[in-house]
Formats: sequence, structure tokens, C-alpha cells
Amino acid sequence: MGQIATFEDALQEVKDSQSNAVQWAELMAGHVGITELTAENLNLLVERIEVSDRTETGDGMQQTVKICYRFGGYIGEQTVKTKVLRKPRKKRECPRKTAVAK
Repeated sequence: MGQIATFEDALQEVKDSQSNAVQWAELMAGHVGITELTAENLNLLVERIEVSDRTETGDGMQQTVKICYRFGGYIGEQTVKTKVLRKPRKKRECPRKTAVAK
């Protein structure tokens, strides 16, 4: 009985994968030739974006970015060199003007 359940689970995974592949293909067919990434396109095509913490290497700092596409899952990942940003300087406040008596 346990083997049958295992085979049924495996079959369901295959069916889900096929369904996801068809949905992904249909989704992408409508967006061939995108030249601009808009908020609408991003929300339609991407499920989530994962950005790792920065790590220090011999060359400096680096960070990994993984994009999980809708119906397609992860398609690679990108590791990029990052810069350490300096804290912004505090803006000096203008002295308060006092009312001038006439």
C-alpha cells in the first residue's frame, strides 16, 4: 500500500510540473519582446525576489540575488559585487527665523 501512495505522489508531481510548464509558456507567450520592466510585468512574471545578506570576500563585498518566477521556479541566481554605502550626512537645519517687531 505504501508503494502505491509513493507512485501516486510522484505522478501528481509530474502532472503539477506539466501544468506549471503550460501556464508558464502561456504567460511568457503574451510577453515576448518586453523592452521595459514595469510594475505590472514584474508582478505578473515574478513570484518573489530573494536577496541574501552581503558577505565579505577577498575582492570586497558580494550579495546573491535569486528570482523565483511564477510557474517556473528558480532559473539560476546572480551574485553581484556590492559597495558599502556610507551613512548619509545629517542635513543642517536652517536657524529658526524670529519675528521682527516693527
